[in-house]
Amino acid sequence: MKILLITSKIGQTATGIVTKNIIEGLLQNGAEVHVISDGESNVFSDNVNLQTTRIKYKRIKSSSFFSELCLLLLKYPLNEIKFIKKATKKAIDLHSWFTYDIVMVLSSAAGFHLLRSGLAIKHKTKLPLYIHSTDPIPAPKEWYNTQSLRTALIASAKKVYKKADVISLSNEYMLEYQLRIMNIKNIPSLVIHNPSTNHVITQNIQNDEPKIFLYVGSIYHQRQPDELLKAFEIFSKDKKVELWFLGNNKKLNLDRYNLNKESLSKIRLLDFQKDPSKLIEQAHVLIDFDANFKNDVFISSKLITYLNTNIPILSLTPRNSPSDNLLKDNIDLGVVKMYYNEENMPESLERVMSLNNFMSLDILNNRNKLLTDFDKNNVGEKMLSFLKINLFEEERSIDRQ
Repeated sequence: MKILLITSKIGQTATGIVTKNIIEGLLQNGAEVHVISDGESNVFSDNVNLQTTRIKYKRIKSSSFFSELCLLLLKYPLNEIKFIKKATKKAIDLHSWFTYDIVMVLSSAAGFHLLRSGLAIKHKTKLPLYIHSTDPIPAPKEWYNTQSLRTALIASAKKVYKKADVISLSNEYMLEYQLRIMNIKNIPSLVIHNPSTNHVITQNIQNDEPKIFLYVGSIYHQRQPDELLKAFEIFSKDKKVELWFLGNNKKLNLDRYNLNKESLSKIRLLDFQKDPSKLIEQAHVLIDFDANFKNDVFISSKLITYLNTNIPILSLTPRNSPSDNLLKDNIDLGVVKMYYNEENMPESLERVMSLNNFMSLDILNNRNKLLTDFDKNNVGEKMLSFLKINLFEEERSIDRQ
């Protein structure tokens, strides 16, 4: 299968790393891929047979006045127009020699220009359009301060999603949510998990003390560390422990949490690293936390990275969230769940710290079994099989008739 793939910043962000893994999974399953990207895409090894085209795109924050005004009045962000025109022209030129079978968009919540480009190329080439998003487009209402903006984003996204031939998202909750807000019932759809790198990170502790609790990722919008910091302040008293935040967290003002001096002295803010594995190796505990509200639809990609280690994991999440249900209670995964707004949160920190001595081979095998659906080779195979059955087998059947 030949695929024209429209995407963004491969390998440059959390979503970009997921995109890189998906592309590698497709290639390893025999697909031929040409990428049109709005950012750097030269992140693959030399032996990867992949052709790429970069088209510059000037991003305007969706929260800016200009962006909101365009969406509310026109249902269309004007800064996309130049990118869409260039991407469509390039796609038509490519089709004259790289006769691709399908247009695939790999997007995140900020990928409206990618969606619009995919639809424009579909109209010009008459080829099927497959949309996969790592995020819901747009996110649930709790993530927005301005509900009129979210309403405009839904209207804008609908124009593309309604014309798609296949839709996928990264977990069951997210897929159900996306189909519901787009009012889609008859378009083939599936879950495609955010694939892991298959790279196992092994704990390599340099010093037994202080015990390091590590969070990898940025803190933004509804994903805030308030409850974690409160619990850490109680738990860390008179203990040799540290809490590290690794990511783009320069705006994280620790003073606003009213922590005591002892707790503040045990917290470190570390700059984002493209390869965080060396710091992960030093951790005694890895931390993942979700937004603190019911009916959220996200599972963070870092949680899958954590499961590819032999390090205990602390999951701070609402009850019955996607993360809560992924980390099944009846299977020992070396995970302690810390539920929001419950009194046992400092005790959860104590319990997960003690797990370092009990990370058995059974736990690692359980993690490996859970990660089967997240293996990039399996993800690539699932994508291609679904497309062949739902699009191309049907076309061949019509041709034979």
